[in-house]
Amino acid sequence: MAAPQASAPILKLFWDLASPKAELRLEASASLVEILTEAQDAHGQSSACGDLSYTVRRLVRGLASSR
Repeated sequence: MAAPQASAPILKLFWDLASPKAELRLEASASLVEILTEAQDAHGQSSACGDLSYTVRRLVRGLASSR
């Protein structure tokens, strides 16, 4: 099974999450939650949507990053 890929708006938000500007990081965080909530609602509750799976995987991997 191939790893899920995220949509373009979510991929852009990861750049903003890494910004040195706190305000930009906060806006990206709020946008990410909003987009993922809408995507999961549209997908249904039977399983996680691709965007959610990708985001969780990437955020968890990022916790180990020195950046």
